[in-house]
Parts: sequence; C-alpha cells; structure tokens
Amino acid sequence: MSQDLDGRGTRPIKIAYTFDRKSDNLSKGLTYEECSIYESDENIEKVAETMRRLGYEVELVGNLEAVVKRLASDPLPDWDLVFNYAEGTTGSAAMREARLPALLEAYGYTCVLADSLGMVQGNHKILTKMILDYHRIPISPYAIVPSLDSGYTHETSPAHSAITSSPYARALQTYPLFVKPSCDASSRGISNISKVLSPTDLEPAVARLRQQYPDQEVLIEPFLSGREITITIIGTGPDARVIGAREMGWPKGNQWEDQDFYSFERKHGDKAAWPEYSHPSLTEPCIKKGADIALAAYRATGCRDIGRVDVRFDKKGDDASPVVMEASF
Repeated sequence: MSQDLDGRGTRPIKIAYTFDRKSDNLSKGLTYEECSIYESDENIEKVAETMRRLGYEVELVGNLEAVVKRLASDPLPDWDLVFNYAEGTTGSAAMREARLPALLEAYGYTCVLADSLGMVQGNHKILTKMILDYHRIPISPYAIVPSLDSGYTHETSPAHSAITSSPYARALQTYPLFVKPSCDASSRGISNISKVLSPTDLEPAVARLRQQYPDQEVLIEPFLSGREITITIIGTGPDARVIGAREMGWPKGNQWEDQDFYSFERKHGDKAAWPEYSHPSLTEPCIKKGADIALAAYRATGCRDIGRVDVRFDKKGDDASPVVMEASF
C-alpha cells in the first residue's frame, strides 16, 4: 500500500511497530504472571509479517525506551503511522499503556487503535464504569476500596466501609460478590478467591488483592451468573460496527468446574482449564442485546479502529440483562 506524502512521491506507507517483548521482561527478573501481558517473539513477527504482506513498510521499533531513542534522532523518523502494541512496564497501572501513545502524540505521530486518553479510559475500570453510567449504558453495581498506596490504610474493614458508602450498597448485600483489581489486564488478579461466597470471605479476599496490587483500587461487584460474551468491533465513531461474538462456556467434569469465570489460571494454564468457545449468531435476541450495548460502550469510551467489549448477563435465561464488564483496544 502506497501514497503520495507531502510531494515525496509514491512509496509504501511506513508503520512503526511498538511492543514489549515477553522474553526481554522475563530476562529482567519479572515473573511469568507479570509478563503475561507482553508479546512473544513469535507473535511480534507474525503481526509484522502480516502488515508487510499487506504492502506496508514496517519498522520494528520496540518499547518506550526504544521509541525515546528514535525520537532523539535528527531528523525525526519518517513514520506515517504507529501500530502500538506496547503495554508499558513502569508507572501506575492506569497510565502504563497510555505513556507511549502520549509521547508519540506530543511529537505529532498518530497511533492506530486507542489514543492515550482512550487507553486510560478503557484500562481504568472505575473510569469506564463512570463514563458508561453517564451515557446510561448498563453496568454492574460496584463499590471501590482505596489502594494501599493512597494512604487510606487505617480502616479495619475496608470492604465493608466501601460497600456502605457506595450508592449501590443495597445491590451489594447479596452474595456471591466478585472482587478484582481496578486497572489490570489479562485476568491478572482474578483467582479462586475472586468469587466471594459469604461475608466472612470478603475482607480477606480484598486484603489479599490490595497487598498484591498496592497501586490499584479493588472493585467489589455482584457476581454475574449468566452468559459471558466478547463482542468484536471495527471502525471509529458512527462508522464502528459489530463483526462477531465469542461466548465462553465453563465445562464440567474437571477440577475447574466450580470456577465459572475467566481467572488467570484458566487463561494461562493447561488446555484442560480453558473455557469452551463458541460463536453465537448476532441475530440471536440475547446476543443482539449484548452487541448493542457493547457498540455503545465502544463509542463512549473512545475506542477506535478495532477493539473488543466484554459483556456478561446478570442471570441465566432469555430474560437476562447484559452489562458491560470491560472495553479493550
């Protein structure tokens, strides 16, 4: 693919490909779980080769540090677009993915997928909920337990206090509840303690997450027992459209049968732990309801180009209502 750029003649569109290598971060001493968000060498090369086959000129740039070095050059790189797949390794969890796009935007480069603001709005689940609630897009009731790094550590029962002060307090009296970090990805922080079956289990589960992720708030929500669907969307703004749905099922008959949610162990463990996937029709009434709110959430949170929205139904059955769990780019 080529274009005439500023009178420089017709040449292939040049794409800078930014990423964080899993192998690099493992060699720095990060744990497997910490590195689960980063890309393998194989996947990085597959994406680059796909872009090349489509006619683009691709420069494998790398992570934030590599981008800084390239931007220090004179003249500046002649990139036409940046395909940003970097997760970031430093800074707060909410801002980690946004730092590289923000730097590139300051130098006038355009990233495909979300911009820096969209990254923050999508990565921070509390901000996502606030934005969706403003737009009257269905969300799950929630309470927010402050992070340990915030300094609010004097509470003896922080989970109880968070629920009591939540505008959704009444909806959070019924168990099971679900607890998770406010800003993490790739199911990090989601484990067998996340589904809280009784009040006596709530404070220990929240305390463990606060210790594990001290820079993040902990979200407390009702556990949604219905279907879980990932909606895939392409396009930007009014041109965005749903192109498919993938449903996760929870097979019985193995050690995971009581874990009816997508934990880190299920996502990154052996195949016996993986959910069963299916691709329901977008014309199915329940799926259409989920796809409609997913598309509204995609637009409201600043997604662009391509992304996914995770939707879960509040209960089983045809009368179940979908709520948005997460928008991702």
